[in-house]
Amino acid sequence: MRATLRLASLALLVLALGLAAGSLIYARMAETSLRAMTQRRGLFNASVQRTRELAAARERENAALEAALAAAASRGESAPAADPGAAAKPPSIATLLAADPKLMDLFLRSFRANLLLRFGVYYDRYHLSPAAIGKFEELTTAHTGEIMDLQAAAEAQGLTTSDPGIAALRQQSNQEYRVAAGELAVTAGISPLQLKQESAAQPSPHTQDVVAHVASLVALSPTPFTGAQAAQLAPLIEAAVPKGAADPSPEAWEKVAVQATGFLSAPQLQALRQQAAMSEVMGLVRQFDAQPTSPAETK
Repeated sequence: MRATLRLASLALLVLALGLAAGSLIYARMAETSLRAMTQRRGLFNASVQRTRELAAARERENAALEAALAAAASRGESAPAADPGAAAKPPSIATLLAADPKLMDLFLRSFRANLLLRFGVYYDRYHLSPAAIGKFEELTTAHTGEIMDLQAAAEAQGLTTSDPGIAALRQQSNQEYRVAAGELAVTAGISPLQLKQESAAQPSPHTQDVVAHVASLVALSPTPFTGAQAAQLAPLIEAAVPKGAADPSPEAWEKVAVQATGFLSAPQLQALRQQAAMSEVMGLVRQFDAQPTSPAETK
């Protein structure tokens, strides 16, 4: 009987020790899990904060650029028209930028600030380092400045970008950029095949600009655009543009908004519809500009 009691007491002691050890192990596991969760939450919060700071910077750059361009356009004077009856056309953005180095610098800083939105999804997909991202953005920004300078030089000589000489220079600049960007991609670990596939899937520059403008409208909101959202929205807009047109029709814009409901927030959808309304106005402006401005052009 005593032996049985001793065995029972020993069993209870072992059970108690086991429960205590188990509790200690689970407590340590919970502590470790909590620590890891806290670290992940810290990284997430830091990422959100960085995104909002970049968005705010982009918004400030865009607002300053728009104000500077408007001020420059109000001061600018176009060259006298050859036909006295022709209406003088305002200077282009390229001409305004070439005439003011500070304005050009502001434009390029605004352009570079928007590259994160345009290419951020690829930065994440290929795990590009900050150094690789910096080199790519520096190269892309410099190339854009070169193209703007080329356009301004052409206009100063009374030429258009369709002039054979200007077109050849532009093609050469674009080719040099593609080669340099390809070399950077390979250095960063992106294969030529992957680069070719990504390039083929890229939307047009105009569509990318439209997406960037939509994003700027909600840059300071609680739900700024992410690179993934921009990558999802751009193909929808691109597919909705009729052949030969610059933007979708009002009906097509609404279809894009319906399709984007699944991944855009309410403020982002509102910004998209604002962009649709602006695109309609710009379409009317382009139609007006395309009309003859002198009796000679109507003949």
